[in-house]
Amino acid sequence: MEERQASLLISKKLSKLGSIHLYRYMANNKRRLKGEIVSDKMNSSAVVAVVNLKKHPKYQKHYKVTSRYTAHNENNEFKTGDKVIIEECAPMSKTKKFKIVGKLNTNAPMDRKSSNENEKDSDSKKSAKENSAISE
Repeated sequence: MEERQASLLISKKLSKLGSIHLYRYMANNKRRLKGEIVSDKMNSSAVVAVVNLKKHPKYQKHYKVTSRYTAHNENNEFKTGDKVIIEECAPMSKTKKFKIVGKLNTNAPMDRKSSNENEKDSDSKKSAKENSAISE
């Protein structure tokens, strides 16, 4: 009940303030998307491809839908192939309505245990090949 009264109060205040001040209250409602930079040929802009999974209404099968967004790339610091996060912002041009917030860390180090196991497997494969070569 209190939440509803609070929302009514806010809506009354917004209607009195006008549409210009509406953005102050809606500042945290920005979309953030993860994607990969497909093209960085433009100056201070990049094309980011965002992949989403959709479900077919009749056949219930999931399929990929790729959306391409033009995003602001300040100082051209991000290059093609980088995984980035883009955030909605005020329109900078006809097509540019997103800015690149940061880069995703895709090359995180593996656990020691799993990397040691991989080394042991590769060592055992090498020794098996050497033994078979010697026996011939």
